[in-house]
Amino acid sequence: ETIGLEEFTPTVAWKIYPNPAKDYLILQSEQVDAPSTQVRLLDLLGKEVWRAECTQAHYGCKLNLPPLAQGMYQLQLLQENRLVGQEKVVLAR
Repeated sequence: ETIGLEEFTPTVAWKIYPNPAKDYLILQSEQVDAPSTQVRLLDLLGKEVWRAECTQAHYGCKLNLPPLAQGMYQLQLLQENRLVGQEKVVLAR
């Protein structure tokens, strides 16, 4: 039996760039009147290492990243405590 992340199909189209990222990420949603979006960054073990809030995702939200180690992370987007998007993000310092 394998244990892992379930397949996830986003309900909203998101742009997350630049990727690889250094100091910041820009998050943009095609959802015009999107509710406030929580952004979580998880390490490869699935532990949350950072969280931020994006209130104007339709216009593009610049998120300054904390000084984390370079490598691969899982970025998760939540609205009203529901997962609405996720993507692998590479941090290059």
